[in-house]
Amino acid sequence: KMYMLILLSMVIGALANECPSNSHFNCCGFACTITCENYKNPQTFCIRICVDV
Repeated sequence: KMYMLILLSMVIGALANECPSNSHFNCCGFACTITCENYKNPQTFCIRICVDV
C-alpha cells in the first residue's frame, strides 16, 4: 500500500502544471494538433501545454 501511495504522489507531482513567465496553462489547448501529416491517424493522447500570452 505504501508503494502505491508513493507512486501516486510521484504521478500527481509529474502532472503539476508550472508554466514559465509570460505563459499560462490552457486546459483547452492541444499539444497534438491535427496537421496535413497526421490527419488520417491523429494522436489519441495529448499532453497539457503552456502557451505564450
